[in-house]
Amino acid sequence: MLFSKISPRSNLKLNLKLNPSKLSIIITLWTIYGFFNLTANESTGGIPHAPITSDFNILPNLSPMPFMYSEFIFNPSETENPKNLEKITEGEKNTNKIGNYPIQVITESNKLVQIAKSAKTFGKAIKFYEQALKVCPDNVKALTEYGKFLENQEKYTDAGELYYRALLVSPENNEAKICKERVYNELVVKNSVKFRQMDKTVKELQLVMKRDCEINDCYNTYSSESNSVKNQIFSEKSIFREMFYLQIYHTVAIEGNTLGLHHVKQVLKTGRSVSNHDHTIRELNEIVGAADAFQYANWTLYRQQTKLAQTKLANLQNPHHHETFIQPRLLNLKLINDLHYRILARVDPHKAGHYRNDDIYVSGYKAPPAEQLKSLMTEFEHWLSDMEEKVFILGIIHPVEFAAQAHYRLVKIHPYPDGNGRLSRLLMNIILMRAGYPPTLIRVEDRRKYFGALNYDAQFLQFILGVTGETLNLYLNELGFEKDMLLPSVISGHDEL
Repeated sequence: MLFSKISPRSNLKLNLKLNPSKLSIIITLWTIYGFFNLTANESTGGIPHAPITSDFNILPNLSPMPFMYSEFIFNPSETENPKNLEKITEGEKNTNKIGNYPIQVITESNKLVQIAKSAKTFGKAIKFYEQALKVCPDNVKALTEYGKFLENQEKYTDAGELYYRALLVSPENNEAKICKERVYNELVVKNSVKFRQMDKTVKELQLVMKRDCEINDCYNTYSSESNSVKNQIFSEKSIFREMFYLQIYHTVAIEGNTLGLHHVKQVLKTGRSVSNHDHTIRELNEIVGAADAFQYANWTLYRQQTKLAQTKLANLQNPHHHETFIQPRLLNLKLINDLHYRILARVDPHKAGHYRNDDIYVSGYKAPPAEQLKSLMTEFEHWLSDMEEKVFILGIIHPVEFAAQAHYRLVKIHPYPDGNGRLSRLLMNIILMRAGYPPTLIRVEDRRKYFGALNYDAQFLQFILGVTGETLNLYLNELGFEKDMLLPSVISGHDEL
């Protein structure tokens, strides 16, 4: 898997070299829009404790779980005569006979592959490759040849998905392994370019925010003045407050909540139900729960960065004093469970913060059995700790890649009976905000692309790159940047989805 294979690459080291005090300022800016709406819940108190480990090299690796399953089921008639089947080579028999697919089905699929390979136009080739996979979705030859065709068109993500599917069917297929490795290397190069573009944009946003908002003075005023004065201070930067409402609206709308953005704002501003609107109590509680969890994440992240900044400052002021080390790890099962509790406590308190007891299917995907959840989540916690070191200490993995991986893996485990999507999106944004990025907005209008991208890890990374770039462009527009500062459209990821 693309996400499983991680190697140190100097060209992926971040350019966002901010000292802890400056980084805490940036985090405050990204999260300030949440401060005016809800009161942070201190019931769990302090910063969650990270797992202690002395050797990250021995930590287990949670590989992405298979998601691609065939929907085609062929039930041959008992009266069929094997003598009438078309002749194929012994190699084709060994390679292509899969499960219950009879030979004639595979043969027909292979014929369509040959027609596709000789097609003179792009459209016809796609048509016949798709037909070949409809006839036999698990035909390794069709998957591999279609992948090669897309790879030649520089559709590396789509090609990688096809090679991935081929390896799910035939894990020892050398041709699919070589092709997938080649596509992985191409994606590494392409993604590193996108990472550098986004890092440059984030640095520009940080400079504008530090210059225009004068956050230190604003924070002091926030601590002592009335709400009207606080709101006036940040009125010129309404994008920060607007993004809070957009995050809550879209994350619940993706899960089916019917309240519009205007109604979500009304509920969060007034704390009252929306009049003249057909909604349920559950929908109102989903909005408040998502906002409470987002607020708690903001405060947890801000406290962690503030403590780290205070320690660094004390060490600078007293150079003869031994440096106090603060473990920089933030992500662990306690934080994940606390966030889930806040998301679901008002909606279904019996399920909030508790793993599911039953096996479930999500959009055709069978989640891991309930009895495996504790071990899988323990592995996930170790993986989070390992990645925190690689991202925030060693700088060999980009935070956007880490955020996408964490989102993808938690969704695949699907540990809770409800609220997994909202939780995974929030976990992703915690990682991004810790790195100095704004929280990425996944819009309900992109719901189908979002769910489709979860079929394959590399596809999902491209999707997150796209929505992260779009979020940065939204900030650039609202803060008055020139159009030539906008990220190029190629970064949207939609070209490959």
